[in-house]
Amino acid sequence: MEATAASRLVMVVVLVMAGLVTAQPAVPRGSVPQTTAAPAHKGYPQGPCTPGHRTAYLCNSCYCTDSGSGYVCTKAACPQFPPFSDKCVPGTTWREDCNSCGCTASGTPFCTLKACGVKIAVGKTEK
Repeated sequence: MEATAASRLVMVVVLVMAGLVTAQPAVPRGSVPQTTAAPAHKGYPQGPCTPGHRTAYLCNSCYCTDSGSGYVCTKAACPQFPPFSDKCVPGTTWREDCNSCGCTASGTPFCTLKACGVKIAVGKTEK
């Protein structure tokens, strides 16, 4: 008997809640070498952080180093986003994936750093 997409989803939820299956982080520890080199992009999170904290910048995943000295991020090219700029038109707002962005009165851009997940439609298949 073949399980439907909905029943498979229910099984996964039950297994996760029971602690039998765990989700893997987007950037497994050790897969990105820890370095003190400056980030390649101005918008990447910088500065001291809580060891192990995970965040995202555009399509890249970041985690705080074990020493808490800063974030290490993947450096994938994100062509769907415009290049980061140091200046913007004060008061403007926009969205980048699931993040909200805006421009301060002094012309400095900012964005939230939510980890934007992949949306899966139950009962549909991707090609």
